[in-house]
Amino acid sequence: MEVKEILSFLQSTTRYVKSGMKNVDEQEYNYRMTICSTCNHRKNHKCTRCGCNLPLKCKWKTENCPISKW
Repeated sequence: MEVKEILSFLQSTTRYVKSGMKNVDEQEYNYRMTICSTCNHRKNHKCTRCGCNLPLKCKWKTENCPISKW
Protein backbone atom coordinates (compact mmCIF):
# COMPACT_ATOMS: atom_id res chain seq x y z
CA MET A 1 0.00 0.00 0.00
CA GLU A 2 1.19 3.48 -0.83
CA VAL A 3 1.17 6.31 1.69
CA LYS A 4 -1.62 8.03 -0.29
CA GLU A 5 -3.79 4.91 -0.04
CA ILE A 6 -3.13 4.54 3.68
CA LEU A 7 -4.09 8.17 4.34
CA SER A 8 -7.23 7.83 2.22
CA PHE A 9 -8.25 4.70 4.11
CA LEU A 10 -7.63 6.36 7.48
CA GLN A 11 -9.70 9.39 6.49
CA SER A 12 -12.54 7.16 5.26
CA THR A 13 -12.42 5.07 8.42
CA THR A 14 -12.48 8.18 10.61
CA ARG A 15 -15.58 9.54 8.80
CA TYR A 16 -17.27 6.15 9.06
CA VAL A 17 -16.59 5.75 12.80
CA LYS A 18 -17.66 9.35 13.54
CA SER A 19 -20.96 8.69 11.71
CA GLY A 20 -21.73 5.84 14.08
CA MET A 21 -20.61 3.28 11.48
CA LYS A 22 -23.69 3.74 9.32
CA ASN A 23 -24.01 1.64 6.19
CA VAL A 24 -26.12 2.02 3.09
CA ASP A 25 -28.99 -0.41 2.53
CA GLU A 26 -28.52 -3.51 0.38
CA GLN A 27 -30.10 -1.90 -2.70
CA GLU A 28 -27.73 1.09 -2.57
CA TYR A 29 -24.75 -1.19 -1.93
CA ASN A 30 -25.59 -3.31 -4.97
CA TYR A 31 -26.09 -0.18 -7.09
CA ARG A 32 -22.67 1.15 -6.10
CA MET A 33 -20.92 -2.18 -6.65
CA THR A 34 -22.55 -2.53 -10.08
CA ILE A 35 -21.23 0.85 -11.14
CA CYS A 36 -17.77 0.05 -9.77
CA SER A 37 -17.72 -3.34 -11.48
CA THR A 38 -17.71 -1.66 -14.91
CA CYS A 39 -15.42 1.25 -14.04
CA ASN A 40 -12.04 1.47 -15.74
CA HIS A 41 -10.54 2.67 -12.42
CA ARG A 42 -11.30 -0.67 -10.75
CA LYS A 43 -8.57 -3.24 -10.27
CA ASN A 44 -9.76 -6.38 -8.53
CA HIS A 45 -11.48 -5.10 -5.37
CA LYS A 46 -9.70 -1.76 -5.33
CA CYS A 47 -10.35 1.71 -6.72
CA THR A 48 -7.19 2.98 -8.42
CA ARG A 49 -8.31 6.62 -8.02
CA CYS A 50 -8.53 6.66 -4.22
CA GLY A 51 -6.96 3.32 -3.30
CA CYS A 52 -9.98 2.17 -1.30
CA ASN A 53 -11.28 -1.36 -0.94
CA LEU A 54 -14.49 -1.24 -2.98
CA PRO A 55 -16.63 -3.64 -0.92
CA LEU A 56 -16.00 -1.42 2.12
CA LYS A 57 -16.24 1.93 0.36
CA CYS A 58 -19.52 0.98 -1.32
CA LYS A 59 -20.99 -0.17 2.00
CA TRP A 60 -20.11 2.88 4.10
CA LYS A 61 -22.75 5.60 4.01
CA THR A 62 -20.16 8.34 4.50
CA GLU A 63 -18.26 7.51 1.31
CA ASN A 64 -18.62 8.69 -2.27
CA CYS A 65 -17.09 7.78 -5.60
CA PRO A 66 -13.96 9.90 -6.22
CA ILE A 67 -15.14 10.61 -9.79
CA SER A 68 -18.80 11.19 -8.84
CA LYS A 69 -20.31 8.09 -10.43
CA TRP A 70 -22.38 7.50 -7.25
